[in-house]
Order: sequence, then structure tokens, then C-alpha cells
Amino acid sequence: MLDSYLTIKDRSEALFKEKSSKFFAYAVPVFGTEDLETFIDALKKQHPKAGHFCYAYYIGVDRQQYRANDDGEPSGTAGKPILGQLDKRNLTNCAVVVVRYFGGTKLGVSGLISAYKEAAALALESGQIIERIIAGQFVITAEMEYFGPLMHFTSTEGIRLIDSKFADRARLTCETRKSQVEAKIKLLKAQLLERPPQDIDEDTVVPGVQFEIIE
Repeated sequence: MLDSYLTIKDRSEALFKEKSSKFFAYAVPVFGTEDLETFIDALKKQHPKAGHFCYAYYIGVDRQQYRANDDGEPSGTAGKPILGQLDKRNLTNCAVVVVRYFGGTKLGVSGLISAYKEAAALALESGQIIERIIAGQFVITAEMEYFGPLMHFTSTEGIRLIDSKFADRARLTCETRKSQVEAKIKLLKAQLLERPPQDIDEDTVVPGVQFEIIE
């Protein structure tokens, strides 16, 4: 189960120069194409005389949503090398935009590829790459006699308590790493029933306690 990914923590930027052309590169976290569009609109106001706004991005934990855009540069000379730098670092929910000012000297295909690649690399290297953990939630509904053991379990197992409600029963909304949700429930069942974890499965019932995984 994919429950973590690498991305850039905050916006970072760099400047690369090649034969009087300037390449302003920006790396930024994005969670949808709307985020990127908004960012590029802001860059166009910041760089009104720039000739190209080339970019690449990956979105989604599985990195299935992506694009490389040359924005008028020769095909494959800008977006693809930028995307390659995201690939090299296995990043997602991240975009790199490179803004080019033409300096009067043509760089040629290989020169453009090298320049966009280097600019993107510098922007990513100036930022902080981090691992984001995807959390999963589950709800425990239990008779009040279980309240003490439940609170002890959540605190010792590193489970975050999102919400708690009390009436005739306790209702606890819990959060932990997504890939560990089922294992944590299994372990809790074992502790409440005073049985080995290997004897517990998803159909094991704890009298007075119900579990619900929130998808």
C-alpha cells in the first residue's frame, strides 16, 4: 500500500545563465493543476517580458498524473528535461517552472536541453525534499469500561486521537499511518481479548467494541 511520497517542502528557486539567456527556475508543491495554473499566472506578472514559461509536474501518490510542457521551445527541449529532474528524485505533488529570457544567442537543441535540466536541478537542490506520510483513520465505539485501556493503547502505539465523544458509550476517531490501520486494530483486539495477535483476524469480535475503517 502506498502511504508515503517524496515532495518538496516549500517553494524554492534558482537562476541559471547560459550565453546571455537567463533561466529562472521555481520548484513548488502542487496538489492539483489549478495550483500550478495559479502559480504560473503569478510568474507571468512577475516576469512580463519573459519568452517562455516551461514546466513539468507529477501529481498523486502513484505519480500517474503528469505533464511536460515546452511552451513554444523546440519539442522535447524544455518540459522533458525538467520532468527528468522530478523523476530522478522520485518526486510527486511537485512542479518545476522555468522562465526563460532569451539573451540573443541561440543555444541549439542540446544547449536548451542542458540549460532547462540544469535550471530545474538547481531549483530542486535549493529546496528541501521531504517524505509525506498519508494517514488512515478508524473509529472505535466501545462501552465505557474500555475507555481506560483504549486511551492507554492509543498513547503507547503512537495513534493520534482526532475526536472523542462520550454518552453511554465512547466513540474515538483515531489516525495512524494508512498501511498500519488494520494491524493496529488487530493488535488492540488481541490486547482487549488477552489473546496472541496471531489468533486475531478481521472477523474477530470484541464484545462491547466495534471498529470502523474510514475509507
